[in-house]
Amino acid sequence: MRSDRMGTAERRPWLAWVGLGLLGAFLAACIAIVLIRHAAFQTNMFDLGYYTQIIWNTAHGHWFATSLKPQMQLGDHFSPIEILLAPLFWFVPDARTLLVVEVLALVSAAVPAYLLLRRKYPMLAPVLLLAFALNPLFHQTVSHEFHESMLAAPTLALSVYALMTRKDRLLWLGLALTLLVREDMALYVGCFGLYLLLFRPGRRWHGVVVMLVCLAWLVLLTGYVIPALGSGVYYHTGLFSRFGDSVPEILQAIVRDPWSALEPIVASVTNGSLLWFLLPFAGLVLLAKGEQVLWIPALLLLILSEDPFIRRLESWHMGPMIPILWASVAAVIARLRPRPAILASGLLLAAAIAGFLLWSPFPGGGRFEAAAFQKTDHVKTGHRIVASIPSEVSLATQSKLGPHLSVREDLHLYPWFDWDAPPEMIVLDAKTTAPYPLTAPELQSNIALLQMQANLELVWEEDGYYVFRIGSDRANPRHGPWAWDSTLELTDHALAQSCGTGAFLPVGRGLEAGCTLRVELFWRTLSQPTGDYTISVRLLAPDGQATTQADSQPARGTLSTLDWAVGRTIRDTHYLSVPLASTPKELSLVVLVYDTVTLEPIAPTEGQVLTRLPFDDAPP
Repeated sequence: MRSDRMGTAERRPWLAWVGLGLLGAFLAACIAIVLIRHAAFQTNMFDLGYYTQIIWNTAHGHWFATSLKPQMQLGDHFSPIEILLAPLFWFVPDARTLLVVEVLALVSAAVPAYLLLRRKYPMLAPVLLLAFALNPLFHQTVSHEFHESMLAAPTLALSVYALMTRKDRLLWLGLALTLLVREDMALYVGCFGLYLLLFRPGRRWHGVVVMLVCLAWLVLLTGYVIPALGSGVYYHTGLFSRFGDSVPEILQAIVRDPWSALEPIVASVTNGSLLWFLLPFAGLVLLAKGEQVLWIPALLLLILSEDPFIRRLESWHMGPMIPILWASVAAVIARLRPRPAILASGLLLAAAIAGFLLWSPFPGGGRFEAAAFQKTDHVKTGHRIVASIPSEVSLATQSKLGPHLSVREDLHLYPWFDWDAPPEMIVLDAKTTAPYPLTAPELQSNIALLQMQANLELVWEEDGYYVFRIGSDRANPRHGPWAWDSTLELTDHALAQSCGTGAFLPVGRGLEAGCTLRVELFWRTLSQPTGDYTISVRLLAPDGQATTQADSQPARGTLSTLDWAVGRTIRDTHYLSVPLASTPKELSLVVLVYDTVTLEPIAPTEGQVLTRLPFDDAPP
């Protein structure tokens, strides 16, 4: 009979509700955090948008299909367990569904630890949950969005709980499901076999069988199945290329020369990666009686990777490890006598608080970035634009907008698509702070080039957002033509204005004071220009005085007329600031062309009057 002074769950049933309350509150808080971050356009095409499209396609009968990579997903990573998520997209087809699944999967990692400690010390089990909630490893992992390997957290939680409570059938079920999460999860399952071999005398042959099955499974998938379904090779072994080009070669190299792995391990100690990983656990994971076998091989594999992102030990790669680590901590505390158990729990909580203050990206943590959670007016405009894009159209967009537009069959990361088979629409944000894969100057240049294409209709421009529709037909101009000498012909023009940060809308009754006028000119070369010309767009008062003007080379300064091919039609966009007040009630829109070097105008020297616009001098 147990006589510890902390009592039992039967004598203190309210402790169960404390634990459940903590777990539920933490779950709700995590869901809110990831959804707020997503709403602020802080998630990415890879991986959230990528997996959203895959699950949506699978839910609609296009099994594991994606347009974001050159092959189906099973040719990249073998993850048939994702089929279980497809029914969710019959009811809630949204990237946020996967964010909720991600949180549920990772929070489930705390369940076996809580149940294991509650059996011995029910009063300490809620303390363990609180330490889990403050541990920055969880926060870093969940902040890296959904990834299929996170689905191993609940299956490994089931496995480690079954292992420690000696429930064999539950153990085999958990391990079998884990193998279906991803090919490299065979390493985790194999470690369970190693544990059985080393620490369960009555189950040693089971351990050997598990290890052999995992090795065969890993070699079969990486050597044959995945290459056959994909591009013919399993390229993820490139992360360990200094050891070999295939799984067998890598394993043999490490076994033959284990010292070759020493350098990256030492580096992880000196650069602090292992410190930030171990400190919030108060080092208790190192005191377990054999459970280290379940996670140290996977940790070493991450450290041996040639990818510095993986070696930092703070990405989604850590997700499968979390339930094993916490179950190990629970086992360590449960094996202690009451007073040392209380001391260890207090030390664990203090270490978790310190880790939170130093390294957590959650609100209040040391790496918290408030800007990543702010839904600014610019972001709100983006949501209106995203909501207007039909789900049936093919689309190219940026990384930050991608997850919000990924519920469609054909999606591309701009500018990675084939112009011979282009998408129907392009959606871009010129103000984004993360224009991957372009730099900010490259993005601005790309937008200018897109605006130059006459067959791209700019259907929405607002606050730095651009929505282009490809394949617009301007065979029947609404205005013009106007000719300049024998060189240029202006075939058409279009006018729109924006007031404040609002969208550009067609000019209706006339110009409004304080707004911005967008003038789109559709030019065609009749013969090869002999000079480098500048286009001048002006709003003139009746006395001929310019109230505002914009001068630049064609296509927002990106095209020299010396390089303009004969017969090519382009869109030339200019922006004019409409004056806040003006005496005349009507302004003339005039276009002139002059030599950039000599400033001599090209005939007609006085330019062409495109239209006369009534002017409202009342500020909007």
